[in-house]
Amino acid sequence: MVRLYSRRTDRNRRILVTGGSGYLGRHLVTLASRDDEVFYTFFNHDPLGTPTGFHLDVRDPQAVHKLVRKLQPDAIIHTAGSEGSSDSANVIRSGTKHITEAMSARGGRLVHLSTDVIFDGRSAPYDESRAPSPLHAYGRSKAAAESTVGGYDNHVIVRTSLIYGLNIMDRGTQRMVETLKAGRPYRLFSD
Repeated sequence: MVRLYSRRTDRNRRILVTGGSGYLGRHLVTLASRDDEVFYTFFNHDPLGTPTGFHLDVRDPQAVHKLVRKLQPDAIIHTAGSEGSSDSANVIRSGTKHITEAMSARGGRLVHLSTDVIFDGRSAPYDESRAPSPLHAYGRSKAAAESTVGGYDNHVIVRTSLIYGLNIMDRGTQRMVETLKAGRPYRLFSD
């Protein structure tokens, strides 16, 4: 897990995980809750069903600022906005803008979850200084979001690749297992 602070104090840190209903968000909430006070957001459904979950549309700047002022997080881990939603590009771009603005007004660490698909894959490996070269809309949205976050001094950008699990399967792995169990072929990408 990303180190959010340079040193620990006697009090628990307050962390807000946006996208807490997503696969990664749910896992982060569970892990971070071991040591810190964790709040999370969801849009359609709350899979955790705890009092620390809050409905939030990250596209609504007033709602984002209001929640950040209410919770006063020391850090936000921004995972909201997945490739599968119909308004994915807007959720990623405007949601990241609103989260960044709210955290800038609050102060504290902003950890932004991005992706390796901001690159075209033609001249790997890539380092942090390489300019994005996305091939599709999701990658372009994430590259734009990284640019927004990069304007905030106290940020970390984490570029992930495939996120999956086998104990509790993500949707993609679950679809693959169901397809293969049914004896049907499953087409994967090539990279």
